[in-house]
Amino acid sequence: GKGHLRINDKTNKVYFVQFYSYLSRSQTRLEGTYQYAGINFQNFTNYRGNANNKSWYARVDQYLWKRQFHIILSARKNDFSNPLIVQNYSSNTVFKTLSATFRKRYWPTISLGYTPSSQYTVIDRQVYENKYQTLTINLNHLYKFGEATFVTAFTYNRFFNKSNDSAFIYYNANNFYVYQQIMFTGYTAMIGYSRTVNAQYALDIMEAGINMNLFKQNTLGFGTKINRFGNNEVRLGFYVNGRWHVNHLGDINLWYEKGYLPGYQRLLVKNEWLTLGFIRYFKL
Repeated sequence: GKGHLRINDKTNKVYFVQFYSYLSRSQTRLEGTYQYAGINFQNFTNYRGNANNKSWYARVDQYLWKRQFHIILSARKNDFSNPLIVQNYSSNTVFKTLSATFRKRYWPTISLGYTPSSQYTVIDRQVYENKYQTLTINLNHLYKFGEATFVTAFTYNRFFNKSNDSAFIYYNANNFYVYQQIMFTGYTAMIGYSRTVNAQYALDIMEAGINMNLFKQNTLGFGTKINRFGNNEVRLGFYVNGRWHVNHLGDINLWYEKGYLPGYQRLLVKNEWLTLGFIRYFKL
């Protein structure tokens, strides 16, 4: 009843089990978790909806060829349900991840992965995030040329989903991204280009920016992005960021960006966001 502690009530309890092991001879790492939370369980560290929650996670890491080749296989399941409301609220999702990475000194780093991904969509000024599966190939290379340090990156994504699955705009699409960064002593410059295309549309984004070192620990950066959706619509976005060190206080970080996202009606919709952060280091 009201005001009484009911030990047998499982709806306000949570169970959590974690497993971890490392096999040094084969260089294999194993880990896993299982969690059950009742519909009335209260967690004061984050937001929780009123629903039963069952989730588990398992992962295997394997190193080969003197730790130059790294394979990761993981699976995660989330199951939410609420039997106490009239509307049917139930979600059962399993994410599977498989990735392989090759690293060798002076060589480009190559990684291949089949992983969950997400897309942001604007509908009536509301931003929605949808999740789905992608195939990803990454190539990154860091090298020096004269006094400058170069970072070259190439990414290919293949999105696996259909238009009738949900409101995905990037359904059954291919994405290419090329990025070049040049780092000098006083500043860093970058340029990038990405193209996402499927049978219905093409989205091209061209970007360029610079980040400068000011005084000792301060930085200031800015850049532009040209968004072209289809063959006609073109929108120009920009971003500004900075970091300022205040003696006896800490570091203040700022990032402001005015960008564009593909809208539900296949038009570019403005998206503005501001991030302000503060970091303080303590010596013990």
